[in-house]
Amino acid sequence: MAKKRLTSVFVCLKSTTTPTQFGGGKSSGFGLVYDTVNDAKRFEPKYRLIRQGLVEKVETSRKQIKEAKNRAKKVRGVGRRIARHKAAKANK
Repeated sequence: MAKKRLTSVFVCLKSTTTPTQFGGGKSSGFGLVYDTVNDAKRFEPKYRLIRQGLVEKVETSRKQIKEAKNRAKKVRGVGRRIARHKAAKANK
C-alpha cells in the first residue's frame, strides 16, 4: 500500500523491505528513489531491473552456460575475463 502511494508521488521507485510492527498500525521500509528511469537503469543491478520489468531477461540454455563455464576453466588469470567476453559474444 505504501509503495503505491510513493509511486504516485515519485517518477521511479524501487521499494525493498517493508516490515510491519507486531500489532499493526506502523510499518517502516527502505526504498531507492531515482529521478528518471534512465538513472535507475544506470545504477541498479540487472537482477533488480528484471524484477521491476525495466529490462528483459536474456534466456540462455543450460548447455550454453555449461560450455561457457568449461571454456573459462581452461584459461587462467587475466585471460579468463577475455574468454568470458568471447563466450558472451558467441551466445548473442
